Amino acid sequence: MKAEFSQALGISEEIFTELLERGIVRLMRYRNIEYAVFRKSTHGVGEGTAVVIKDGKVYVIPPYPSIQRILLLESVRKHFIDTVVIEEKLDGYNVRVAMLGNEIFAFTRGGFICPYTTHRIRHDLGRELRQLLEDNDSLIVAGEVIGPENPYVPHEYPEAGGFSFFAFDILSPEGKQLPVDERNTLLDKYGVPRVRELGRVSKEELREIRGILKELDRDGREGVVMKDPLYRVPPLKYTTHAANIGDLSVGMRFFFDEGRSYIFSRLLREIFMLYEEGAGDERIREIAEKLGMSLLVPALNTVREVEAKGAVFAEYRLRVYDERVIEEILDFMQSLGMGPEIINVKREGDSIIFVLKKMKRTSDEVRHILKTGYAPID
Repeated sequence: MKAEFSQALGISEEIFTELLERGIVRLMRYRNIEYAVFRKSTHGVGEGTAVVIKDGKVYVIPPYPSIQRILLLESVRKHFIDTVVIEEKLDGYNVRVAMLGNEIFAFTRGGFICPYTTHRIRHDLGRELRQLLEDNDSLIVAGEVIGPENPYVPHEYPEAGGFSFFAFDILSPEGKQLPVDERNTLLDKYGVPRVRELGRVSKEELREIRGILKELDRDGREGVVMKDPLYRVPPLKYTTHAANIGDLSVGMRFFFDEGRSYIFSRLLREIFMLYEEGAGDERIREIAEKLGMSLLVPALNTVREVEAKGAVFAEYRLRVYDERVIEEILDFMQSLGMGPEIINVKREGDSIIFVLKKMKRTSDEVRHILKTGYAPID
């Protein structure tokens, strides 16, 4: 098995074995499929790469390229060549959909085959994606899963149902993005939903880009990804005030788990957004109040909940159409150390709805503080 994986990647079996021992590569199983996931970039193989053995054939799923975040919109003028395609950035999780043999599979950003996402993609959009991938051998469709019925980033969107997939790229077997117009033609031909294109402007037209962002911010949307139509330069991403502050509210709900990693990056974004806007005192006070509330209110509510109930949990409402997927998602998340528990299983028509509950470390830390009064960090 190791020999097949290493041969597909062009590295020696000895190096592959060493990477396994160091935890850089992880061996996984999904049903009757063995696969390896690269958790870090090494030896020319990118983080998030998956190598899958199915029915005796080896498939390499390239990683999705990281997108550079900018803090100043002025960077657009320096980065792009001429035209900029502005697409909406959605608040969900990144998925690559690939055809392996005669089945489609959904890979997370980290390279794992997610049983739940694979099941829902097949059920909700399987015909369209299958036809596209069958007719265009070895291509990979990358997109965002959004909606409240997912175990990672549940977020309500008016245009999304419980579970929705919106494509934002089509990748070659080597991981290169197809030009925007070619991608759009393919997705539209097969009826695969795609992210909204909000405009195409000259790189000099920052006023128009700011106008688009102002509308997104007013509507509580996440932000934009800006692309060269031919991918001559890599894309850039930029988020709204609403997204930054909303993320803080979510992160501070479980502040010992996610809060610290959320705070500085989003504060940094707000600093430079206000600087570039030329914000006056009134605007700064408005954002400062929102920031303060997003930091304090969810965290304080968490402390009160731990005191009253002993613990806080993250809960995710999921829907499946095959009972065995419930155990598969539970086993998958346990294998990644997430320790979930499944509660409240019920049938609704042809589907099964259940709640996935994850215990958070924040509970233990808050209980310790309430008991001792001691600070866990100085």
